[in-house]
Amino acid sequence: IFFRVFFCAYDWCRSVLMILRLLLTAFIRIFSVLYEIFLSFLIRTPSETDRLRVRLERELETAASYEDWKGTARRLDELNGFGEWREQSNEYFDAELARQRLETLKALHAADNVWGLMHHLRADLHRGIGGVWNPKMHLYHTGSKRFIEEYLEDVEKMLHHLLHHPQIPSKE
Repeated sequence: IFFRVFFCAYDWCRSVLMILRLLLTAFIRIFSVLYEIFLSFLIRTPSETDRLRVRLERELETAASYEDWKGTARRLDELNGFGEWREQSNEYFDAELARQRLETLKALHAADNVWGLMHHLRADLHRGIGGVWNPKMHLYHTGSKRFIEEYLEDVEKMLHHLLHHPQIPSKE
């Protein structure tokens, strides 16, 4: 009878151990699959876009001429979403304030108010009205917001106008 009870207990323990072994094996397999998925997010293979971006950045560094650099920079900016960014407003740029200041400058220029134009240009350029000089507005290789580019072109024309205006002595 002792042997019968012993073997019965042995068989029961053996069955429990086999069930535990199966559960542990299943747990390890599930854990290893989850671990591989987790690692695939951390160590992802570069996509075609990533490889193209790296290649274009290398081309920028080794460009033989400005024209080559500019063409490569345009392609890189398009790849990075520059076209959409140029049209959108953001928290670093107060477009309304900059538009108001530009309208003031244009009115002074149209009225040929040389001294007022000089005063406002100096103040605007010194302070960077509306966030025009914010470094975050000049992240891309081939430009900034469309309004900023227009603003700078108009300011350049006004400075050129002032440079050659007869009311301003050549020493000022």
